[in-house]
Amino acid sequence: MKQFVKQLGIIAILAIIGLGFTTCDGDDDVGTGSNDSGNGGGTPGLRYYYEDDYCYVSMGTASATAIVIPSKCPDGHNVTAIGSGGFRTYYYPAAANISSITIPDSVTYVGDFAFSGSGIWNNTPNNSVVYADKWAVGYKGTESEVNILESTVGIGNTAFFECTSLTGITIPDSVTSIGGGAFDGCTNLTGITIPDSVTSIGGGAFDGCTSLTSIIIPVGVTSIGLVTFRNCTNLRSVTFEGSITSENLHQTAFGVSGGSGSGYGYIGDLRAKYLAGGPGTYTRPYTGIGSTHVWTKQQ
Repeated sequence: MKQFVKQLGIIAILAIIGLGFTTCDGDDDVGTGSNDSGNGGGTPGLRYYYEDDYCYVSMGTASATAIVIPSKCPDGHNVTAIGSGGFRTYYYPAAANISSITIPDSVTYVGDFAFSGSGIWNNTPNNSVVYADKWAVGYKGTESEVNILESTVGIGNTAFFECTSLTGITIPDSVTSIGGGAFDGCTNLTGITIPDSVTSIGGGAFDGCTSLTSIIIPVGVTSIGLVTFRNCTNLRSVTFEGSITSENLHQTAFGVSGGSGSGYGYIGDLRAKYLAGGPGTYTRPYTGIGSTHVWTKQQ
């Protein structure tokens, strides 16, 4: 029951910001939207969804085994995202036959469950990272140390969600984004080095990483989403090498304050201290959560 309640909370939070969630085995259910369709110069039958000034894509009625996603939607917008469940067999049974996919450089976001049950997922050996072109989109294994391939450009939403066996991961300097919930619930993750190439860390990326004691946010990072470090109860040292504006450092990046109580996974006043003090290393003397946790910039 506790686990079920936690997952309901994750669904609600990630839905607010357009994120999704997945698991190591990719078995959970997430819905997709709908809008007009077309092929946009890519594989015939692909379906496109428009929202504001961007466009995302899903399998639609495509039946090809080698999928090519174009860089432009039929209306001329850049294809910037692969939707949640976009190539998942739960919604698109033909995705079971996908043997390869080409993803354009315009894509900066890969949603939850995007390739669950697809040929790409099923053809990946056990104890391996699942790749969709140059994106890491899942993990099928129980190993403690994982190395992401060089040339990988992004880590999709919740690619390593609740991979509790994971203690360390090596991310190459080709990666520019860490998706929402990418390492959510990795309770034994003790070490991770974020390369300077990363510019954004999605909401909930490290939520519940209770074994993480320190982390360095490199100079390239300009955006950190909501509840990114919520419930990191043992996190006591955070180094910011660069500057992140208040607009791009979500007010709940370090949990939701609850007044005099513990709030919602709130690990203290780190956001306020960083915005006032700028780049540097910040520490706190105690572990746990609560509004009384005070962070101090080290000289």
